[in-house]
Amino acid sequence: MFAVIIGAIDNLIRLAHFVSFLWRKVSRWPQNLKHKYGTDPSGTVKDETLWAVVTGGSDGIGLAMAHEMASQGFGVCIMARNLTKINKCLEEIKKLYPQVKTKAVVCDFS
Repeated sequence: MFAVIIGAIDNLIRLAHFVSFLWRKVSRWPQNLKHKYGTDPSGTVKDETLWAVVTGGSDGIGLAMAHEMASQGFGVCIMARNLTKINKCLEEIKKLYPQVKTKAVVCDFS
């Protein structure tokens, strides 16, 4: 009987560790990245404008990241090959987030 109780406790502990692992790895809560990277350990602001450099930001996942960073208050620098697409994307970001600073860099990493 004692061995059954010990085995049940051991299984419950293993189950709790597994559920804890899943909770940490699967559920991702939104983070305040500007607070995380824009303040020093004492909590004071390091710089007025924090920049997010997004490569391939003229469409797809890169563009979505540029919008996400702009929504959190970061300045957005998009690096891509096509200047007209970059400017179109930056205009779109400026319409949605007028307080955000933007920059365009034309480059090809291939």
